[in-house]
Amino acid sequence: MMAFSSEVAGLMQAQFKAEKVRKAYLLMCRGWVPESGSFLDPLRSDHDPEVLKEACTDFFRLHHFELPLPSGRYSTSRFSMVLASPRTGRFHQIRRHFKGSSHPLIGDSVYGDGRQNRFWRELSGESRLYLLAWMLSFDHPRTGDRMEFRSRFTGSWHRVFDVAGFCPLGDSGAGRLV
Repeated sequence: MMAFSSEVAGLMQAQFKAEKVRKAYLLMCRGWVPESGSFLDPLRSDHDPEVLKEACTDFFRLHHFELPLPSGRYSTSRFSMVLASPRTGRFHQIRRHFKGSSHPLIGDSVYGDGRQNRFWRELSGESRLYLLAWMLSFDHPRTGDRMEFRSRFTGSWHRVFDVAGFCPLGDSGAGRLV
């Protein structure tokens, strides 16, 4: 999002502070996360590691699945597709919260699991982080009308949906990405 004047930037900044801006991200992570919940763990500041800052990420599991990929002592690997909505805006907040709960995001080269990342890279033919800024909504700073923007799924997401046997916009996921 970009503002073309300092006045509009200030109005948008006020909406972020008042938590009126809604953000939703689609992600795929290792393991089976709970059906829904919130991560409330404070995160270290990226500017001063001694400072902990409040951080909250709400999540809703859309789907979970298992593949015959050996992982450590297990003969299979489990994955979850999740809709996450951060209420605060900390550096790598979603990635850090999921890593902290032992559910690192697939394709995350900083906080992720190298074996799982290699598997998905070989399967999809792409090296990418499976975290998509899916939806952003806010009140128009001049008219007050509610604005909502949604991104499209790329080919690599469609390959994940095929492997998982699930599409969040298909019959089995209808109405979940709202």
